[in-house]
Amino acid sequence: MNVKVPTKHIIPIEHITINKELGMGQFGVVQQGTWATGTQRLQVAIKCLGNERMTSNSTEFLKEAAVMHSIDHPNIVRLYGVVLHLDSLMLVSVLYSILTKLLLELLSCLDALEILYSESISL
Repeated sequence: MNVKVPTKHIIPIEHITINKELGMGQFGVVQQGTWATGTQRLQVAIKCLGNERMTSNSTEFLKEAAVMHSIDHPNIVRLYGVVLHLDSLMLVSVLYSILTKLLLELLSCLDALEILYSESISL
């Protein structure tokens, strides 16, 4: 599936719908949600830093966001953007399910097999 993702880094909170909690991280709760990007609705992971942790961890949280946003690598989770809200800060990133991870591994293996096959034919 080819998903077009807007290049803006700040995401309005009105474009985010939080569906369920996935777990706890160093900076707060990780949620599964939806990001409405105009004509698309993307399933996303949302790392939320609540009020109680904003005062002590907000700088580190924003540093993490800046670093994650600057990285574009197929083996690193892509950060779509940041929600800056009075009540919380949120990092919005790709949501990978176990099935997605397995499919990516399968595609990688198929690519490797294709390369091996094409090299053996040229010998």
